[in-house]
Amino acid sequence: MSDLVTMQVIRYALEQVADEMGYTLVRTGRSTIITEIKDISCVITDAKGQTVAQAHHTPSLLAGFEITMRELVKSTMPDIHIADEGYIVEDPALSEADPWMIASALGAAIGKIGDTDLVLCGRQASDDDNGQVGPTLAEVLGLPCVTVLRAIQAQNGSLRVEQLIPDGFRAFQVPLPALLSISNEYGKPRYPTTRGIMLAARKQITSWSAADLGLGPEASKPRLQHVRYFIPARESRVEFITGETLEEAGEKLALRLREEKLI
Repeated sequence: MSDLVTMQVIRYALEQVADEMGYTLVRTGRSTIITEIKDISCVITDAKGQTVAQAHHTPSLLAGFEITMRELVKSTMPDIHIADEGYIVEDPALSEADPWMIASALGAAIGKIGDTDLVLCGRQASDDDNGQVGPTLAEVLGLPCVTVLRAIQAQNGSLRVEQLIPDGFRAFQVPLPALLSISNEYGKPRYPTTRGIMLAARKQITSWSAADLGLGPEASKPRLQHVRYFIPARESRVEFITGETLEEAGEKLALRLREEKLI
């Protein structure tokens, strides 16, 4: 019983620490995503990345970012026929990164890897929905870019791609090397095989900092400043048109619409 009580006391103390972490982030954060939307997670983990305690006022989304990202990269390797290498760009200087900073860092990393035929990006982040990293990265690398794709097919050294538009899609022939951003309509990921998972688990993930990529102070300065997030105020005005008969009400409605130049 004493061990159980001790564990409960330790758990409560750790939860208090996690709560204070969250309050401190909201109070001192510079990003409006943190200070206004409060899109953050505060979690205390053990050495293996397992969650020990989490803040009560924040969603449980993270469990040791570095550990999580390394495992995420490994988990995608089996889906792409065992990737040869995996890389992560991580640096506190990029913690407030805007799309330009992210594209600059990724461009430097891709340049360091070298011999790139195709760069694939996601459609957009789910928090700010900018969708700017892919096109900006293409500009940094000097590559042709097509976004929001639902299909990609190799054809004689180039790619035929289908881009989603509001009323359907349009097709492009893209020379290589190129950068493409994929939409969720492209398809569902395949389930990795057991052999693929075992091989991917043995892979070592290379981590690069801003200094490793040769990024100077200018590359760590955001060009986009978030002022605030808000829901636009909407005002509605309702006017009732009445009449002794339906015909009279219809006539009044027609006259009123004409006054407003709607008909």
